[in-house]
Amino acid sequence: MREDPQASSAALPAGRLPVVALLLWALLAFVVPSFVQVLNLVDVFAFPLGYFMAAQGALLAFVIIGVLSARWQDRRDARRTRDV
Repeated sequence: MREDPQASSAALPAGRLPVVALLLWALLAFVVPSFVQVLNLVDVFAFPLGYFMAAQGALLAFVIIGVLSARWQDRRDARRTRDV
């Protein structure tokens, strides 16, 4: 069984997409909460910034990461089907 060299080279950038998305996800999930004490010194809409980032900011960031990942993959798939 022979592999298509074009297919294997096209799969390389797609392998990077989940890694980048997961690294951003981990950064937001684990690193930002570690700075909660410092962030709580600032108020946003009468809530401490640490609370605001955990309750609202991280959720928005996760949604943005998901949307950007989906758009990136859709563009990549469209480019690949156009080239074939």
